[in-house]
Amino acid sequence: MHIDADLAPDLGFKVTAERLDKLFEETALALTNIIVDTHTVLRKETRKIELFSTNLDELMHAWLGEINYLFQYEGFLPGEFVVEISNDEAGGYRLNASASGEEIDGRDHEIHTKIKTTLVKEHQLERLDDGSWSASVYVYTSR
Repeated sequence: MHIDADLAPDLGFKVTAERLDKLFEETALALTNIIVDTHTVLRKETRKIELFSTNLDELMHAWLGEINYLFQYEGFLPGEFVVEISNDEAGGYRLNASASGEEIDGRDHEIHTKIKTTLVKEHQLERLDDGSWSASVYVYTSR
């Protein structure tokens, strides 16, 4: 099998957590730590995020895309996340979250890299035999 180097992800990471909402929180924190050291981010303001999807893989993709959007287009660095996931009456999933952080400041924040996009392949977000959750995330960065 041949993989085109331009299409291969630049890096990837795997997160496991006891609960689904915690998995989403930890995955967002891992993604943000690729961009900047979250220990340097003050929790000055909170942004609310609401998302809906018919499956968890798509919900995770949308969630990570929203985190990247906050950084890329709003200049906001989240450093802490609180997520609540519920089942929708239509059989889908609803995510209600808050992302606390601050505006990017070149003096206080050293930007390590910019994320072009993220990918959570189908069936890469799964419930494990012990009841915990796992997600494998692939990241494409701007070069």
